[in-house]
Amino acid sequence: MIRSYYIIKSLRDHLPFLILAFVLAGALQTLLLTIVTTTQLFNFVRDFIQQLPQELQQFLGEEFIAQFSVKGAAAFGYNHPLVITFLTIVAIILPSRHIAGEIENGTLELTFAMSVRRISISLSLWVVSFVAIFFVIGGCWLGTVISTLIFPEARLLPLSEIFLIGLNLGALMLCINAYTFLISACSR
Repeated sequence: MIRSYYIIKSLRDHLPFLILAFVLAGALQTLLLTIVTTTQLFNFVRDFIQQLPQELQQFLGEEFIAQFSVKGAAAFGYNHPLVITFLTIVAIILPSRHIAGEIENGTLELTFAMSVRRISISLSLWVVSFVAIFFVIGGCWLGTVISTLIFPEARLLPLSEIFLIGLNLGALMLCINAYTFLISACSR
């Protein structure tokens, strides 16, 4: 039911961008953990906040300070605007290019004129989106694992929690992808 040739063609079309996003997401994650583990940023921020007035300390709270710990920096890497931008581009471009773009070019009618069912194209496109989104998130996971191997302070990271953060991000991007798929299929 799922067309492997359509999946391979779609992934091949987007491979340069996916590799760039994978490498940059992994490098960003490694860079963030490198900065936090080598500069003792957490201690600096905690000491700085303690010198602020009591009202401002209460306003910032412990959650703000926790972002500068190793665990907070690892979680921030998945929520960094660059990573979110790459994933949003992947989640939006794939359905819009393969549905709305093929409708505009007239190639979708040609595809449907063959003995291919619509559900096959839809499921194949969903598999492409799933693989592409989790490929980019895999770059973040790889960056986290590399950082835990290099820096002793990062070895304390609970990798199961970091894995769940990546899964949550993937689920969010698949939701955006599904809405884009719906809008592309219903609009001209």
